[in-house]
Amino acid sequence: MIALEELVVAALWAVVLWRYPSVRQGRKPRALWCTFCALATALTLRLPRIIATVEGGTGISDLTVLLMHLSGIAAIGFLLTWIAAMVSGDHTRILTPRINLGLTLTVSTALTVLFFSADRPRGQDPFLAHQSTPPLVAVYLWIWFCYLGIAMALASALFLHAFRRSARGLLRAGLGVMSAGCGIGVLYTAFRLLFLIERHRSGAFTSDASTEEIAEAMQFTAILTILVGSTLPAGETLWRRVRTYRRLRRLRPLWCELTTAVPHVVLGAPPTAADDLLAGDDAPLLLHRRVIEIRDAALVLRAHVPPGLHQRALAAAAEAGLTGHDRQALAAAVALLCAARAELGGAAPADAPAKDFLQTPDGETEASWLTRIGAAHRSPAAHALADRLAAAPPLPVGG
Repeated sequence: MIALEELVVAALWAVVLWRYPSVRQGRKPRALWCTFCALATALTLRLPRIIATVEGGTGISDLTVLLMHLSGIAAIGFLLTWIAAMVSGDHTRILTPRINLGLTLTVSTALTVLFFSADRPRGQDPFLAHQSTPPLVAVYLWIWFCYLGIAMALASALFLHAFRRSARGLLRAGLGVMSAGCGIGVLYTAFRLLFLIERHRSGAFTSDASTEEIAEAMQFTAILTILVGSTLPAGETLWRRVRTYRRLRRLRPLWCELTTAVPHVVLGAPPTAADDLLAGDDAPLLLHRRVIEIRDAALVLRAHVPPGLHQRALAAAAEAGLTGHDRQALAAAVALLCAARAELGGAAPADAPAKDFLQTPDGETEASWLTRIGAAHRSPAAHALADRLAAAPPLPVGG
């Protein structure tokens, strides 16, 4: 169990570091970061080396237990703040910031007073279920587990409400997973309270090591489930960023060739491959700029598309077995190849420009369509077809 505990602590601190930049992004991201920071602190205080350092340095037995619970209360308060900021309406009337703060301070004060008032013999941990519990410590545990259970039940219900209202996607999945994690937290507190009830009834209840391990496993399962659920929405953002970077990289060869032929369409200094990689939050803007520059270059180069070339490229792509969007993309790539070569070779423009052969078909976004054309543009088939069609005599019809 120690290995699992250390793994969970490491994962929590990793999330705290990862989410630190979000502290400046507003109340909701800051509340979630504070939740994991307080939770990581609470679990760190359970580690044997930390317990020995804190209690040995202060001389106060079981002090790490109090600090752990106070950190847990802070984590719950921040978690409820985050949920209340996400869920509006009647469901949050009982969870105003003033009520949340009042509960947090009241429970924290009550536990602190009971802790220092209770008889805590050295060498005997009264907070473990398999040892005798002084009356004040019993009250302490009742308050802690009841508060934890009620808070987890409320959080689970609010997460479920938000889950039902959310559109499909990783955000909705994350809310559902967090609702399940809080539900496991409710089961954990119920499991702990059953021991307290049985102990009070019989006066001599003890639990074996396996029972304690079950309780610990439930607790860590709840924490890890909430942790996973909170990171799923970030995965959707990460996937969008990865997709943007991929499109930037795939569009670069097409963009480079077209802007080499007509460099005046580039807005400002041409971005390098390193600029693409280091764009960060500006990557969507850079992709939008790249799409515009490719479009502008294609409009200029239409004047160099020989009459009928685009139609012949479509026919040749169909003869090669291509259909649908793949056929259209290859034909557009061939037209761009021939036009760029003509511009670079100093050829005179045609009397009338070709029709727009980059029109985005149904089911494609502009970026995805140009990415498809860029892939066709890099293919040997496009270069071979461009060589063949450029050598053929032009037809007396428009492209």
